[in-house]
Amino acid sequence: MNPSSHENLEISLTPTATGYALMLRLMERNLSRGPFAVSVEQSSDLKALFVGEAGQALRECHAAVTGSGNDLHVRLLLPPDLHRLRWEELLLSPVTQKPMAWSGDQWLSRYLSGEGYRPVVLRPKGNLRALIAVAAPTPTPRFPLGIIDADQQIAQVVAALAQIPHTILGDTENSRTTWDRLADTLRDGYDILYLVAHGRFINGEPVLYLVDESNVVVSCTGSQLADLLESLGARVPRLVVLTACEGAGDGYSDALAALGPRLVRAGVPAVLAMQGTFSMASNQRFVGVFFRELLRDGIIARAVNMARQAIQNYPDWWMPVLYTHLPHEVLWEAEKAITAPPVSHTDPAPLVFMSYNRFDDEFEAGAITRLRAELARTLQFLSGETITIFQDTDAIRLGQNIQQRVDNALARALLFIPIITPGYLKSAACRVELQAFLQREQQLGRNDLILPIAYQRVVRFDALVASDPLLAHLSQRLMLDWQQLRGLPFTEPRVRSELERVAEQIISLLDAVGPV
Repeated sequence: MNPSSHENLEISLTPTATGYALMLRLMERNLSRGPFAVSVEQSSDLKALFVGEAGQALRECHAAVTGSGNDLHVRLLLPPDLHRLRWEELLLSPVTQKPMAWSGDQWLSRYLSGEGYRPVVLRPKGNLRALIAVAAPTPTPRFPLGIIDADQQIAQVVAALAQIPHTILGDTENSRTTWDRLADTLRDGYDILYLVAHGRFINGEPVLYLVDESNVVVSCTGSQLADLLESLGARVPRLVVLTACEGAGDGYSDALAALGPRLVRAGVPAVLAMQGTFSMASNQRFVGVFFRELLRDGIIARAVNMARQAIQNYPDWWMPVLYTHLPHEVLWEAEKAITAPPVSHTDPAPLVFMSYNRFDDEFEAGAITRLRAELARTLQFLSGETITIFQDTDAIRLGQNIQQRVDNALARALLFIPIITPGYLKSAACRVELQAFLQREQQLGRNDLILPIAYQRVVRFDALVASDPLLAHLSQRLMLDWQQLRGLPFTEPRVRSELERVAEQIISLLDAVGPV
């Protein structure tokens, strides 16, 4: 599997005499399902796209990937006439019945295949540069455009791109986003272009509204921008973000003529654009989350899904759409690992053991696995050190004896985090793990090394633990309540705050226990 812990599922639709043929292909596994005969004429048809055999095939692909501890990247390979449909809004996961476009472990993008694309040469993260360009023209009777707060737009992106050197157009009278200035600056070579401008889809042609030196509207066609970017050759931006009203098409005309796909055809590896009138409030929230997530690992599709998830309560959450021809949609070149000579054939001792019921994680579409991953990242952020949290789906490699690894991890762990659900309390395997760590805790001479997380409400919990001596140990511990946070994105402030609170408690206990 690829090092980013995700697998790619290609969903393709090919026109037939009676409709379309739908195919599913797990690319890393070379596993295909289909073709399935489907009918897709309008956006409402997408809700029923994965029913019957097609739905079962998608569930099997999802289970195979998430069962391996990986996320699923769904890449739509569509004929031109189907790009007009609202895939991001209406394509539901048959597992969670939620839109794939903001699912935490399923990422959605539109893949534009074709011949003639230039090879994409990625640069290391430390060498990336961004160009921020905002065109905020003065409204006139001829162009009664909404007011763009250039200072606010620039500030939010600058804050999110703190690690990336950047150039700004549109922040002063001497740096207005004119066509000539934009073209000249792009020729210097940038990896990211973030362009804010009003836009329209007029007579089959996408149009952006830039400005002149007096801040008066100047129209720029999509063809002009595409020709400019294509002329840059190897200096073309790897990612273009268009926060322009209707920059991804109007939903009623040929969307492949809209600006987003047109720039991909011109050689831009990835374009993030809007398929409708995206509000400034939504844009402000979306962009901040998108760039913060992008700088975590460089995976563009994951960052887009996380940002859509952050605005899922906004009516226009579905409008950001990612077009790409990147095979893996990574923004920068992965750093080559420096291999040190092996000093030991044993695994590092886990400091924390997470005990959970596997069915709960599968039912929650991998949410418990993501909780473990986010907690580990928070621990590293607060401590500056890598603190290992053992989870059997994450830490066990192919060919290893599962039970032996679990037993070894329990015998060396310093903290135990059980994820309390009805299924956990009834799981024989979970009870064995709890019993084993109680003995470990006694050996360490402690009685405070079990940190239960109440993940799902347990009916008659007090009665259950009162009648079960083993479970009674849980009621004597400080229970961390996660029930109200279930299902919320990890970017939510209260979720982030609770993660930091739990991490601080873990760090404090590990310091108290000391090396063993």
